Amino acid sequence: NEWLEQFRSQFGLKGALPYGLEVTKGKLQQFSYWLKLAAAGGSVRLSIAKTTDLLLDLPVTVEGLSPNLPAGVYDLKTREFRRIPVDSAGIGYLEINPNEGAKDLFLGNLVTCDQPSVKIEVVSSGQGEAEIVVNNPTDTDLTCVVTGNPDFPPLAGFRQELLVKKGSDQRVKSTLAAEWEYME
Repeated sequence: NEWLEQFRSQFGLKGALPYGLEVTKGKLQQFSYWLKLAAAGGSVRLSIAKTTDLLLDLPVTVEGLSPNLPAGVYDLKTREFRRIPVDSAGIGYLEINPNEGAKDLFLGNLVTCDQPSVKIEVVSSGQGEAEIVVNNPTDTDLTCVVTGNPDFPPLAGFRQELLVKKGSDQRVKSTLAAEWEYME
C-alpha cells in the first residue's frame, strides 16, 4: 500500500528521518512515530526544516518538565505561542506541523522556581506585560525565587524573589522582553 509506505517513511519507522531536525538544547531520545525529546534546564530548542509533505502532524513528547510550572511551544521566528499540557510525570505533549514551513522552536517551562512545591501560572495581558501568579499550596510560608526561562524570549531576564504565605498566592507583573501571539 503506497500510503502505508509513505507513512512509515515520514514517521521514522524505516529508521531515517525524512526531514532536517536539529536539537540545540536538550536531547533527541527517539524518533519512531513519536518524536521523543528530553529537556535540559526545563526546555528544548529544536529546528525543523520543511522537506516533505507529512500525512499527519508530528506527535512530540518532552520529558523533564515540571508539572507545576506553565509550559508551551514558542516559534522564535513567528513569535506564535501555545500552551502544552504536562502530566504528573513531567512529560509534555504537543504536535508540530512541519508542512507549514521551517520552524525554530522553544519547547518547555516558561519559568523556573527554586521551590518545587509551588504552582505557577503566567498570563499575558496582550499589552506587553505578563502576570505571574505563584501559589503556595503548602502549610508553611515559603520564600521562592522565580525566574524566566532564559530560552523563552518573552520572559528572559525576569527574576523575582517572593514571600508566599501558606495556602495563598502572590502576583507579580513583568514587562515582556519579546512579544508573543497566543494561539489556541
